[in-house]
Amino acid sequence: MGTGLVDLFRYATVLRDIGFDGPMELEAEYPLGGADGGNETITLPRAQVIGSLKRDVLTIRAAFEQSGAGLTI
Repeated sequence: MGTGLVDLFRYATVLRDIGFDGPMELEAEYPLGGADGGNETITLPRAQVIGSLKRDVLTIRAAFEQSGAGLTI
């Protein structure tokens, strides 16, 4: 998150400009040791899986805050 093709700052600005005020969903597009497939147990350390997801949320949160769009996550 934050290193790909999507400009998160611009994304937040567009959402603000169109008046978006709904729910959002974060979909991790990398392996999460089975959590990404709904498995009951994961094959990666729990801290690694949670850490990856947390990094994504923090990246989005920072981009939204810095964009001044008034959106929160």
